[in-house]
Amino acid sequence: MDGAAWIAKQLKGRDNADSIAYMTGNIISIEPLQIRINDDVILSDKHIRATFDIKEKIVVDEIQKYKNINKTAVLLPDKEYSNYIVVGVVFDG
Repeated sequence: MDGAAWIAKQLKGRDNADSIAYMTGNIISIEPLQIRINDDVILSDKHIRATFDIKEKIVVDEIQKYKNINKTAVLLPDKEYSNYIVVGVVFDG
């Protein structure tokens, strides 16, 4: 199953859920991808799908850096809270 089909399946599965809402988490690492959603839970690559290039790099003072490191991610969980879709990040300013 490709990424788009997986995301469509997860979103369709949410139609019958009445208590699932978006969550936020802090992107603490890009390689390997890790998102902290609370003090006890850190999500890894195998639990995360993104709707954008979460590992995008930018050049600052001729040095490549990850654009989304230490940003707040907006996540949609599946019904079991075992997999998450990252729909975007919150930028300050």
